[in-house]
Amino acid sequence: MRLITRLDLDGIISAVMISAVDRIEEINFANPSDIENRMVEIDEILEMGPVKKRVERYFRDEERFKEELTHYTNVVDGIIVTDFRDFSDPPHGNRFFVFAQYPEGTVHVRMDTIDIMRVKASVSKSIFNRSCTTHIGQLMEEFGGGGVAGAGTCMLNKRTVDDRIQQIIDRLK
Repeated sequence: MRLITRLDLDGIISAVMISAVDRIEEINFANPSDIENRMVEIDEILEMGPVKKRVERYFRDEERFKEELTHYTNVVDGIIVTDFRDFSDPPHGNRFFVFAQYPEGTVHVRMDTIDIMRVKASVSKSIFNRSCTTHIGQLMEEFGGGGVAGAGTCMLNKRTVDDRIQQIIDRLK
């Protein structure tokens, strides 16, 4: 494998971590400006085996995410609620797409089944409509999770998830 990474601590640590699971035959260090200045061709990077597989999976998953989003999402009082609890392999995609699709929303609440007892609630603020003043991380801490001002998660018990989600939504209104 040929690895192209930044010549900083993150890039070097990434190279060490990747080398633990895959053989790296060549390492090239590049800055974002190298790509901008065409010193490293983006097409070349995108055609590399592992990158190509990830890009193909991203576009496949993104298309599925867009399709499923319309079927499993409702907007209530400006809060976008997506319930993917019925999926054993829930669709994943660009989390900001939700806010482009539902511009009236200020916050997105997403539910995913983790196992037979737990549901993950992921909450994030809109990047377009910034009227939500709730600190999401602090709100998620109240439910056993955490996060930052704009996004956070918590794990909820399956038996009480509906009540807990309603409590979260009520706090976001």
